[in-house]
Amino acid sequence: MPFFSRPRTEAERADRRARKELERLAKTQRKYAAMEHKAQEAQRKQQEKLATRREKEAQQQAKQAQREAAKARKRAERATAKRGGRLARQAARLRGGHRREGQDEHPVSCSATASQSDVAGAASLGPFANSAHCAVCGKKFGPALHRRRHHCRQCRASCCVQCTSQTRHVVPQTGRTTRQKVCVVCDTLIFSAVRHGASACSPRAPTAAAAAVREPAEAIVALAAAHRRASAGRRPRSAPLPQTAGVAVARPCTRGPRARASQSSSRWQLLRSGLRSQTRRAERVRNGGLDLDLQLDKRALFMGRAIALQPQAIAQPAMMRAQGRDA
Repeated sequence: MPFFSRPRTEAERADRRARKELERLAKTQRKYAAMEHKAQEAQRKQQEKLATRREKEAQQQAKQAQREAAKARKRAERATAKRGGRLARQAARLRGGHRREGQDEHPVSCSATASQSDVAGAASLGPFANSAHCAVCGKKFGPALHRRRHHCRQCRASCCVQCTSQTRHVVPQTGRTTRQKVCVVCDTLIFSAVRHGASACSPRAPTAAAAAVREPAEAIVALAAAHRRASAGRRPRSAPLPQTAGVAVARPCTRGPRARASQSSSRWQLLRSGLRSQTRRAERVRNGGLDLDLQLDKRALFMGRAIALQPQAIAQPAMMRAQGRDA
């Protein structure tokens, strides 16, 4: 191999220059093609982003339209319900007016017949008393079901459910023919006369039961006077007991709160005795187990000591024989 290369000819140099020029042109073309491809990719991504944004905006608009439609539907339903409730209340008022107007024409019974003054004073009834305590027993009203406030349609007082009569009556003062709830005071002192005098009622003559109806205040005063008269005939606590010779002793009552209290106390005594017996049984089992463990420990200790002392007991006679032989 020669040390110096052969000089190139003019044709070879021209060919080399042409190849370099072609390579430079190809490189430039590839560069421009890459730039164009990059621009196209950027444009495509931009178009995709724009399409995604438009799709999201369309979805948001559709959701907004759905919300608006739902709100409009709810408003329409609420307006319809309000209009229906208003019409129903108007119809109820009209029915109540027609019922009050036709009360004199269609009486329910002779015991429920009201006078003209009661019907005329139905519109002048005062409001219901919203007191915090029952007017009969004095219990305080609360949110519980058995502590709710009820109103007597006769005396307009507040009473609890225990002091409300289970029997409903037609109250002439209200001007209605339907039976309404009243308190036990009005039921006992006012409507009891109506019930007792209903059998003697005739359609031609005015009823004596209607004349016996009194005001709630007068009824309460009469009830208090009757209670005082009844309590006046009772034996005081300090008075001696009457003679009981020949009188059979009554058996203890099996009903009432005292009987229930005694039953509950006896049940508690039985339960306590059962618990005590179970506790004693458990203590005996536990003490027996402890005694057994103690017995086993003592036996193991004694057996170990016996085993430890046994070789000495065996070796002692041999040593004594050896000492005797030496002697």
